[in-house]
Amino acid sequence: MDRFEKFGSFLVCLVYLVFLVCLVYLVYLVFLVCLVYLVFLVYLVYQVYVVYLVCLVYLVCLV
Repeated sequence: MDRFEKFGSFLVCLVYLVFLVCLVYLVYLVFLVCLVYLVFLVYLVYQVYVVYLVCLVYLVCLV
């Protein structure tokens, strides 16, 4: 019976460890997705800004 209890305790520890690893992985995944989204957003804004700048320079040159 004592051995069974020890095994149960080990199982609980294992489940807790797996849960912790999954949680860390999930947080890492969310962080990665947020980072990619942020980079994409910055790229988009930068692209729009560059297009605006090019148009402005073109207009100034035209005038």
